[in-house]
Amino acid sequence: MYKSYGELSTAVYEKTKPIGSSINGDIPYYISRLQHVTSPILEPASGTGRMLFPLIDAGFQVVGVDTSKEMLDLCRSYATNNGYNPTLIQDDITTVQLHQKFGAIIVPTGSFSLLTSRELAKTALQNFYHHLEEGGKLILDIIAPGPIEDDRTVSHFHLSEETGIRMTSMLLSNNWIEQTFTKEIVYEKWTNGEKTDTELQTLAIRWYGVEEFRSFLNEVGFTNIVVSSDYTYQQPAHQGATSITFEATK
Repeated sequence: MYKSYGELSTAVYEKTKPIGSSINGDIPYYISRLQHVTSPILEPASGTGRMLFPLIDAGFQVVGVDTSKEMLDLCRSYATNNGYNPTLIQDDITTVQLHQKFGAIIVPTGSFSLLTSRELAKTALQNFYHHLEEGGKLILDIIAPGPIEDDRTVSHFHLSEETGIRMTSMLLSNNWIEQTFTKEIVYEKWTNGEKTDTELQTLAIRWYGVEEFRSFLNEVGFTNIVVSSDYTYQQPAHQGATSITFEATK
């Protein structure tokens, strides 16, 4: 019944976060932090290629991995239409096994926070560690803890003259002990005034404290951990920050 990212949610994602668009400055920040990397870069949860294609344009070789067929289909279509030929793999970031090592692994804009159990998150970090070269760097964002709105929201997205999507989002649960919250999102596609498709998505998010996540990285074996916030290098995490970025070395 529920999907993580299906056809309708992918269409809305591309409407709100088009390929190549920077979110709060994340793309230029990641490009600047990767300048020293000459080996291939792995982007787990690469999605539609929002960040992947700008990195390729900046001269990096990037391999993308995502679980969503719909996201990867859109990414491949964009690549074909614009002369790119990236390596794209449909797989789970916790279990994917690739026969190469990478100079860097990146997980921008909170995608890592979609791993809602600590066990899955640790498995993913161990997998990242395994796929890095010695001295390779992990750069990932986590969502900064903050107020969680429990209002029901409705948004509309115009796709064509005849077609649009109505998105309704509501909070299902907020567990401060487990440090997770879950939203249910309903996507309804309307064509010429008739509802033609519906998609249900549950979006579960896990948040971490800064020192908690630093310890988590240390447990896996990462060193030289640097914490930044709001895509300003070494700016300490602070109340009101929207994103927290960790860099760590194998």
